Amino acid sequence: MTSTTHDRQDTSAGADPKRWKALWVTLVVGFMSLLDVSIVSVALPSLQQSLGASPATVQ
Repeated sequence: MTSTTHDRQDTSAGADPKRWKALWVTLVVGFMSLLDVSIVSVALPSLQQSLGASPATVQ
């Protein structure tokens, strides 16, 4: 069985051949969001102290 035959079978069954690319994009976006939240959480106390802000202001 060649790859084109395999791809044709996946497509005829309703499975999009680009589904793996979409999965990777989704996983990368999720990882980047988690990384961003982690960075902000670590930097927040330092920013609060430097700015002299109250916890309510930082929130």
